[in-house]
Amino acid sequence: MPERAAALLADIEDALGGVLDHDRELERLADVVRRVTGCRLAIAAVHRVTGEFQIVAGASTDGRHHPLLGTHIPDAVFADTVGEPHLQRGSAYFAREEDRAHALWAFHVPTPTQGLPDGTGAIGAGGGSGAGGDTGASGDPARWGVTDYWGSVHRDEDGRPLVWFQVDDPLDGRRPDEAVLTTLDHITGPVGALVQRIDQEVRLRRAVQLAEDSRVRVRRHLAQRTRAAVAEAAAATLLDHLGVDVVYADLGTGHGPVVNALDPAQAQPHRLLSTLSEGALASARGYWQRGVVSVISPSRTVPDDVPEEVRALVLAGLEERDLDSVMLVPVGWREQAFGALILLRGAGRPDWTDLELRAAVELGRDIGSALHVAELFEREQRQAAERAQVVSTMAHELKAPLTAAQGFLELVEDAAGDRPGLLAAAQGIRESGDRVQAIVDDLLLLSRTWTAAPIGEGVGDLVAAARVAVARTAASARTAGITVMLDAPEHPARILVPLESDLLTRVVANLLVNAVRYSDPGSTTTVVVRVEDDGARVSLAVVDEGWGISATELPQVGTEFFRSADPRVRSRPGAGLGLAVAARVVDGAGGDLRLESVAGEGTVARIRLPLLTAEDAS
Repeated sequence: MPERAAALLADIEDALGGVLDHDRELERLADVVRRVTGCRLAIAAVHRVTGEFQIVAGASTDGRHHPLLGTHIPDAVFADTVGEPHLQRGSAYFAREEDRAHALWAFHVPTPTQGLPDGTGAIGAGGGSGAGGDTGASGDPARWGVTDYWGSVHRDEDGRPLVWFQVDDPLDGRRPDEAVLTTLDHITGPVGALVQRIDQEVRLRRAVQLAEDSRVRVRRHLAQRTRAAVAEAAAATLLDHLGVDVVYADLGTGHGPVVNALDPAQAQPHRLLSTLSEGALASARGYWQRGVVSVISPSRTVPDDVPEEVRALVLAGLEERDLDSVMLVPVGWREQAFGALILLRGAGRPDWTDLELRAAVELGRDIGSALHVAELFEREQRQAAERAQVVSTMAHELKAPLTAAQGFLELVEDAAGDRPGLLAAAQGIRESGDRVQAIVDDLLLLSRTWTAAPIGEGVGDLVAAARVAVARTAASARTAGITVMLDAPEHPARILVPLESDLLTRVVANLLVNAVRYSDPGSTTTVVVRVEDDGARVSLAVVDEGWGISATELPQVGTEFFRSADPRVRSRPGAGLGLAVAARVVDGAGGDLRLESVAGEGTVARIRLPLLTAEDAS
């Protein structure tokens, strides 16, 4: 190969070591061809799956863009214009021996009516207005004509067209001489190899991106709360995104396998699925530990240690069901294999690529991770249900004797008459009983929030609930020497939220009880109700001037049964349930509870809830 052409191609080869830009690399190759042929213009057209060439790159001596960039040329027009490589067409003559016909490079002079649909002649020729004129007009057969161009089609290993290069307008105005043609012969192979390499690299990059996109979509659908739901989502999503005809998922969920198919008939139980499922569960653990998948198709078997009798049995079953190949994907988490996916492709589908095999291994891990998370959630739900059952049982067991004791206490109070000591004792018993009753009520409500069953469904008026809660705590606040105030808007008269009135009142009362209980005499507690600026939510804040909460303990406040280590707090009655119950009830209604506090300065307990319109409430 001439030294100049070799140097140019070496530059391109070096460039391919970095990140590829398909059109940019084709432009560089087009420029190599342009310089080797000594022409002013060159283009590169890529063959699309839509059955047409598209001009995607151009090169010129002055660096300007080719006017036909982006043009699409249907295969029929291209074939009519270019035809098969040949030595002579029309009045143009390729000055070479006929037995030295070039397999790729064609010297072509189309008639004026050929070429692009607008009749401009050669594809990308731009008029061919070089130093020469029309051959017939000049009478010089070596002079470049207005409809002359060179072109070459580069194909893949299967003969499918990849890229069409074309040059036009020689700098010397002459048709190629023997030296140029020989150089073209030499660079045809390397240019074609580079074109194939660019094509393969870009296809691989696109395939990687498609595989990653599929993984993202599958992951998005795998975020389920039960293992059975994960299996259902996996079967449906893989069918949509992996180009398979049947998905069989046996993932050890305890609910049996899940089958999904494009053709419902393929989802019905049959011998092939039974055979595959038995083998899959037996092989899944070994494949999971090795980090591999298994593929059986007429053209390949992976891994190569699949027994021949198994391969023959599977291939026979595939043929019987009009299917072509199967992939077994182990699914697990860390060292544990949960089960396997069986992915089946029908006749006519492409065989599994190595990239798809690698992507399948990752999908098995993704699905295993989703199953692990769902299992943890199911375990937590079971534990929560068991905890709720224990707490509910204990609370009910306490409630019965407590109710009886309160009944007997009324008899004692009636019999006490004018005996002050006995009345004081009865009053003390009643106050203690009321506190125990409040704890029992909180335990019962807390046990309901631990289950999936909804609580507090309904509509409540936040202003009305605040007024009732203030009234309920008024007596205890006066006894403690604390002033309780309500700051609520006069309009609107009713502020509706998605929480029924009794629970709403109880939530506000819990916040008020805490504010009064942990404040000093002479302080003030204010209940502030406001509609937020966006008009979509409402807030209620209980603002006290009490002892406050230390920064180290603030994150723990609201946890069930948590009580501060502050001796003053420990000296007051309480079980650490009021805020926990309030937070869970508000969360169940689509709201939240937040605390802001500074030790020694006071606390703000704020709940925020969705604001309902009258239409929403109805």
